[in-house]
Amino acid sequence: MQEGSRISGSHKGDFAVRDIHGTLEGNKLKLRSQLSSPGDSLGFIFAGSLSGDTISGDLYMGEYLNAKFSAKRNPYPANSSNIRVPTGPPLAN
Repeated sequence: MQEGSRISGSHKGDFAVRDIHGTLEGNKLKLRSQLSSPGDSLGFIFAGSLSGDTISGDLYMGEYLNAKFSAKRNPYPANSSNIRVPTGPPLAN
């Protein structure tokens, strides 16, 4: 989700899906997320650039060094169908 220059969403790693937040200024993107488990905490900082529906750049993982990343916007259906809500009594007895 984007509100002005603020970005929020989620990213999926090998073991979990985590919340992510940051800023987009022009085509420059900075995002941060945190993986916390009992006895451990690891911060992820993404610094990259936006080109079309793709972002790519550097990923900083503290003691686990650095890596490159690339991500594409998750497409959502352009036309969603109407949702029909059932009426009347339940069918189960």
